[in-house]
Order: sequence, then C-alpha cells, then structure tokens
Amino acid sequence: MARITVEDCQERVNNRFLLVQMVIKRVAQYREGYEALVGCNNKEIVTALREIASGKIIPDDFAQYNPMEGQVMPDPNNLEALSESQDLRKPKIYFEDHVD
Repeated sequence: MARITVEDCQERVNNRFLLVQMVIKRVAQYREGYEALVGCNNKEIVTALREIASGKIIPDDFAQYNPMEGQVMPDPNNLEALSESQDLRKPKIYFEDHVD
C-alpha cells in the first residue's frame, strides 16, 4: 500500500493543528471500539491519517473553536480563513455519511 503523508491529508484539512486534533480524536475512538473505515493493517495513527486522506472523516462543527477575546472567527465555509484560526480545541469529527 502506498505511503500516507501529511500533505495527502492537508488536501482535505488544510490546517495542520486541526489535522493533529482529528487524528488524536480518531485514535481515541479506535481504543473505544470504533472500527476503521479503510482497510489498513497499520498502527492507529496511520489508519486515522488514511481515513482523513480518503475523505472518510471530516471536521464536524467549526463553531466549536471558541475565539479568544477580541478575535473574529473565520467563515467555516472558507477553509483558507479557517487555517488562520488561532484557538483550535479538540475537534468533533463525523463520518462521511453523517446526517444531522
């Protein structure tokens, strides 16, 4: 199987800090018993990166990132502006077929 890189994942999530938080959250989900969404016999971190790169998991709610006092939050529909956000907390992630 081809090597996975952070650059592959940044095509889907262009904020490295958000990407790290998503991977942390996903690894915690594996340890709680969640199944992997991609076929992969690698370590949990690599599996999480593969899921993100394939678009199987994406950040859920950009509004959860509370702005610091005086900071204006970027438009969640503009991912370039989101990548400039300063206060990134544990992200909620959901699966590709998530319905609210």
